[in-house]
Amino acid sequence: MLVPIVLFTLGLPNKGPRAASVDDVVARAAEAVRDSTQTVSIVGMDDWSRLILLGKIAGDDALGQIVPGSFKEILESVSDRGLRAKFQDNTVELRGQFVADTHDPRFFALVRFKIGCCAPDAVDTRINVFSREPITAIKRDSWAKVRGKVEYGKRGDTVVLRLVTSGPDNVISCNPDVNPYIQ
Repeated sequence: MLVPIVLFTLGLPNKGPRAASVDDVVARAAEAVRDSTQTVSIVGMDDWSRLILLGKIAGDDALGQIVPGSFKEILESVSDRGLRAKFQDNTVELRGQFVADTHDPRFFALVRFKIGCCAPDAVDTRINVFSREPITAIKRDSWAKVRGKVEYGKRGDTVVLRLVTSGPDNVISCNPDVNPYIQ
């Protein structure tokens, strides 16, 4: 019992926990299908229909007014229909540690650590993010603030969550939170 207390008083560990890498093959494949479907459908349309569809796609990328919500609330929305209804297709602004996908710079995760009693028992919790443009200016494990639309989907019987943002203007470096843990 004294070991954690002694380590804490010595300032050890002096670095926070490190998040696992992101490699979401399924999300990348789903986004590739979505992009190719939009492209194919645009090619076969007349000029006015093409213009209307392009306007809708641009509108889907537009971020509206921010709906207040915490990282914890957004995570809990996966299993709570009421919270899902509140956040679905609305814009939120979240802060967390940036962990890029190992294969595609448009995919990354925002990570916060959930603790039960103390920092050594921290477990990473993440929200996957898709950006329409690559995000390359932010280093792994540095803190970022992301503004994006909340989307829910299904993988089998499981509800999945992701944030969709338009690009680097909505993903910026920031200072770490005073309390970086979710309790």
